[in-house]
Amino acid sequence: MISGVRFHNRFALALTMVLMFGFTVSASAQEPEGRPAQSEAPPPAGENAKPFPETSSDLIKALAQQVRDLTIEVGRLRRTLERNDLSMELLLSEEKLARLEDNISACKQRGAELDASERVLNYRQDHVNDEVVLSARLDRQEAEAAVRADIEQRFQAVHDGRAANQQRMASLELEASKVRKHIQELQRAIAAADRDKADRDRDRDRDKDDRDRDDKTGRPTTP
Repeated sequence: MISGVRFHNRFALALTMVLMFGFTVSASAQEPEGRPAQSEAPPPAGENAKPFPETSSDLIKALAQQVRDLTIEVGRLRRTLERNDLSMELLLSEEKLARLEDNISACKQRGAELDASERVLNYRQDHVNDEVVLSARLDRQEAEAAVRADIEQRFQAVHDGRAANQQRMASLELEASKVRKHIQELQRAIAAADRDKADRDRDRDRDKDDRDRDDKTGRPTTP
């Protein structure tokens, strides 16, 4: 986000420049006493030509309108920057959600692998005698004890792995849920900003048309 201090400094600088320009034009428009006024070239003909301010009052009004226009433009710039920040934050959040969903998918795959390992161990446990025979060891009791110990050890590893995997998946799903909620909030904020921009643009175009029409007819603009 652009800092508020820098934003207000830019606005103050721009406003100061407009004021200095207006006062310079106002001073140059006043002729010293006793000095004949110089002839001015007539304004260009055409229906779009705007009358040049002839008095200090006209200059002040023109300057005030410039200040209002500048204020509106600065407000538009601020809102545009805010919307850009929201769009960037939305993009980053969507990327974060994609990574979380990839990790959740990996946890699900890991869970399926652990389930498959458990099924293999259950099969071995049900066919211990067959595995003892295939081992071709002379001491049957010792061979059976070794097979059962190996099965139990592998069962424990599967159970520990499943517990850790489930805990990690629960943490990822909780974080993904928060990110999804934040994405929805950002999308609503961006939609609201777009609607506000459309309304302001419509009002600005209507005001501009009113001023142009008043400039042509010479009637003052209705506030």
